[in-house]
Amino acid sequence: MADINKIIRVLDLSQSDAREGTLDGIVKFIIYINGDNGIEKNNISKEIIKELTLEIHEQEINDSVERLLDNGLIEKDGKGNFKLTLDESLKFRQESLKISENSDARFNLFKNHIEKIAFEENYAIVENEVNDLWEIFRTFIYDCYLTHGKNIIENLTNVESEYDDDVKFLVKKYLKETKNGNLSKILSKYITIYPEIVDSNILQYLTSLANKTESFYSLGLSQEEYKKVYDEIKFDWIVFVDTNFIYSILNLHNHPENQAAKFLLELGSELGIKFKYTTKTYDELNNRKKDFEKYLEKDLLPSQIKALLNSGKLDMFAESYYEKLLEDRDNTPHPCDIILHSQNSMKEKKLVIYNSKFDALLKNEDFLLDQESSYNSYLEILDEVRGDKGLKRKGQKEPLQVQHDIFLREAILHLRSSNVTSMNNAKYFGVTLDKTLIKFDLNELRKKTVGILIPTFFKPSILLKKLLRQSPLKTKENYLRAFISTISTPAIDENNFSSKIAIRSVKYFHKMGIDNEKLILDCLKDELFLKNFEKREFDESELEEFVESEINKQITIKTQKIEELEGTIEEKSKRLEKVTEYSSITKSENEKLNEKASDLKETLNLYSRELKKLKEQTSKVKIKADAIQLSIYDEQEKINAENKLKEKDKKNTDLINKIIKSRLKNRKIGGVFLALLSIILICIISLIYLFQNESWNFVSSFINSINGMDEARKNITYLLVALILGIIDVPIINMTFKILFSKKAKNEFIKEIMEEFI
Repeated sequence: MADINKIIRVLDLSQSDAREGTLDGIVKFIIYINGDNGIEKNNISKEIIKELTLEIHEQEINDSVERLLDNGLIEKDGKGNFKLTLDESLKFRQESLKISENSDARFNLFKNHIEKIAFEENYAIVENEVNDLWEIFRTFIYDCYLTHGKNIIENLTNVESEYDDDVKFLVKKYLKETKNGNLSKILSKYITIYPEIVDSNILQYLTSLANKTESFYSLGLSQEEYKKVYDEIKFDWIVFVDTNFIYSILNLHNHPENQAAKFLLELGSELGIKFKYTTKTYDELNNRKKDFEKYLEKDLLPSQIKALLNSGKLDMFAESYYEKLLEDRDNTPHPCDIILHSQNSMKEKKLVIYNSKFDALLKNEDFLLDQESSYNSYLEILDEVRGDKGLKRKGQKEPLQVQHDIFLREAILHLRSSNVTSMNNAKYFGVTLDKTLIKFDLNELRKKTVGILIPTFFKPSILLKKLLRQSPLKTKENYLRAFISTISTPAIDENNFSSKIAIRSVKYFHKMGIDNEKLILDCLKDELFLKNFEKREFDESELEEFVESEINKQITIKTQKIEELEGTIEEKSKRLEKVTEYSSITKSENEKLNEKASDLKETLNLYSRELKKLKEQTSKVKIKADAIQLSIYDEQEKINAENKLKEKDKKNTDLINKIIKSRLKNRKIGGVFLALLSIILICIISLIYLFQNESWNFVSSFINSINGMDEARKNITYLLVALILGIIDVPIINMTFKILFSKKAKNEFIKEIMEEFI
């Protein structure tokens, strides 16, 4: 259940804005650790792998760098390296110090508790062992968050309930990593008491982990989780590429979408998406080849090429070719040669031709002509808008290009189901670099679509982003190690919202004169309380009313728990009365059993005397047999004597066993009575402290009856009462343990009984 809940949450967050925020934080962190020297954009992904063991896609890093530049959070120096702005660098430095200080404080608290538990267990723990346990415990906490998400905080801080089965599984897993049984027992006890020692500092840390976990989730599923989700549900999409997409992957033109197109083809193929091009697209590619033959001259001198490049008059195809030619003339093929071998090149990149010729679609010539007319009309409208804005008009597209674009769009729509409700069941898409074709498609879909609108075409960068959000997170090491490396650094912002509101709410509690840490912690653990506090904090009267209602709510909860506790105590008291009554009954039974035991002893003595006689008789018979040959009568007498001896031995053993069972039963009843008495004493000690102001509290009544006793003496009196009751309870607990649980004591008891009959 925990797995599927986590997977749903990851898929949800990976589609949200949280993903971009997380990626920006990671990029900022990598830039920060490179200090004043900065870092080149191309090296950021390598540094992320090195520092955080995460493999972030190059396209997402590029997008993040652009966002950070636009927002003024990073800057570019004279060498082209990226650095954090002064303010951002200062923030990261402060956050790093804060993380280090908080970690040291938590370790010291951990060490104190571990050493205390080790002392109680009579185990001399050394520093290296404490450090090892700390690392195991930290990893256990991280694994809890990674496996169960932010909701694990409730489990780790709830004093009144046991850990659930999922957490118990992780506890067992990490206890096995300790070096010996003693260390395992010590760590187990610490994990058990952990909810009880959670203070405001630890709670703030656990809350920050919850927020950081959410951020990490936005990066995507682990490879294993991804296989669980998509093992049966494959990306059975077919993506048709426009001719301009082919230009990008063949490096035939300079275009901002070139890199995205290559990444899309690579990632999509990994996810099982099939990329296809139609025969008409291939025809259009070959038509472009004829154009290249006419105007792309390959024998130009370097000076001539430089002049052309500096003129700003070249189109994206010529510019791309001449830049490469100027850089490496010998190894730069002409675009015509690239197109000539394009089918093999595309096949290697898993881009292949779609064999269907769409005969049914081609026969419907009138429909296609109408669509081409609509397309031309729409292009004219766009041109008019450009003219009105003072921009240069683009003019009409060539008829062959219009025919190709309309055919490609209608071919995709023809393959789609008539009832498309999501991208998954649309299955067929197109990718193009042509913005006008994308706009026309959306315009046509809006006219005919009711409800969800699923575009026919996407820009490569847009579709790539959608796929990246659904692709698994790649890690150099295992997913858990990447998670720990990432959230234990300032790379992911802990989302200061909750912590800032928490601090302001604590200040308000202080202002109201409330300093009960347990009450404050219960409020801070409630995320809904923090949100409601934030909404009302600027309206003093409304805020005061809200906080009072929350306090009353906590008091009501505690009162209910106290009533439940009182009910439990009353029930146990009734049970105790029954046990006492039963004990008096068993007392008379014990007396009867003792009488029987006495009778049995007498019988046993009688049997012993008879046994002695028989042995003497037997020995006499044996002596006589040595002297003379026994008669048949003497032989029979011997057999009868031996049988009597065996029979009396058996009766003797049965009687002893009966006495032992009887006394063991009485001993166990006595042990149960002692256990109940011990529990009552513990409850009395607890109740004395929990309900100091109640009229039935005899200690409070005693203290209050003494005039002139100050607060310090009252506290000492409470301690003395608890100490006295505790001293009384210690031997009772010790005796209870020996009677009910100690095998050694039981065996000694049986041995004592046996010795009575020897």
